[in-house]
Amino acid sequence: MSNKTISIAQENKLFDGIDVSSYQGTIDFNRVKASGIDVVYIKAGEGGQITDPYFKQNYLKASRAGLIFGAYYYVTAKNTSEAKAQANDFFNLIRATSFNARPAMDFEDFSGMEREDINEIGLTFLEELERLTKITPMIYTDASSAETIWSDAFSKYPLWLADYSERDEFPPDITVWELDGISVFKYRYGSGDFRQRRFEQIPGWHFNLTIRF
Repeated sequence: MSNKTISIAQENKLFDGIDVSSYQGTIDFNRVKASGIDVVYIKAGEGGQITDPYFKQNYLKASRAGLIFGAYYYVTAKNTSEAKAQANDFFNLIRATSFNARPAMDFEDFSGMEREDINEIGLTFLEELERLTKITPMIYTDASSAETIWSDAFSKYPLWLADYSERDEFPPDITVWELDGISVFKYRYGSGDFRQRRFEQIPGWHFNLTIRF
């Protein structure tokens, strides 16, 4: 992991960015950079040691284009042992790269799980990832889960908040995170859909993601 992660995090600047995975297919990152995008978050993999098939080409191309880039991992763990194993899998995927934005946990499939179990699994993943990377990771979640699922134990982690509504008010009232002075991230559909607004030639979905480190 690059020490640049820490220096960027301390700048407290506002960056515009997108997140990508194999669903976007082949992406022209030079065009992305030229459009004014600063940051790209790239899916590294998901539970069961599944690597996103576009992961390597995406991070190499993003780097060559001069973009700030980070990685996220889709967690499927159903217990703490699986959570720790998946954190190690994520670390092994990104350890040889030169990422310069915080790694992110994408944990959103809670089917058949109690709130206590969700929190224990999520915290285990984040703590193991932080131990391995020596960097405080961030958590991706939607507004509803931020309000109803995550406990106070997660308040130390920067928040990447998905907002799928058309409301103008942002962020919503979330008690776990004191949003003044913490990293706030935003997804928006509608007018912020990059596929419609900027990247008509690039297949797949592109969302407006404003990032504050």
